[in-house]
Amino acid sequence: MISGTSMAAPHIAGIAALAKQKHPHWSPAAIKSPLMTTSSMLDRAVRPLRAQQYSETEAMKLVAATPFDYGSGHVSPRAALDPGLIFDAVTNVAEEETYMISARMQPAVAIEVNPPDMTNKPGASRKFTVTLIIRTVTGSYSFGEICMKGSRGHKVRIPVVSQGYWR
Repeated sequence: MISGTSMAAPHIAGIAALAKQKHPHWSPAAIKSPLMTTSSMLDRAVRPLRAQQYSETEAMKLVAATPFDYGSGHVSPRAALDPGLIFDAVTNVAEEETYMISARMQPAVAIEVNPPDMTNKPGASRKFTVTLIIRTVTGSYSFGEICMKGSRGHKVRIPVVSQGYWR
């Protein structure tokens, strides 16, 4: 009743309407992209997002959340309206900007991103490669992210989830 998609849907729809008003030529994918990539894994008090967990033997408790709980994270309307990059053909929607690309993952999986930086002119698109290497077969999920920090202050975050096992 007080959390989850039933509460998020009207908020996201309203922010998407504001984005469409500001950027009338953007496609639905172009509007969705910054809603996801400019989100945060921190709450308004700048603490990691938490999830409710229930068990048959214990009352509800709060535990560390994962992308399975929060999706892309806590939406940032201001950042979503001025994202820098959008993933609708990976396109620069701002002035020329250089992005430093970094990635981190839980220890069971190594992550590599190439190139480590890229410069995009306005309206230009660039490609980058992400490689995941299983270090330890765990049978469970590993979580991480790709972070792109722009020279003009834009930040783009892409959640990454991998299951650590070989077939």
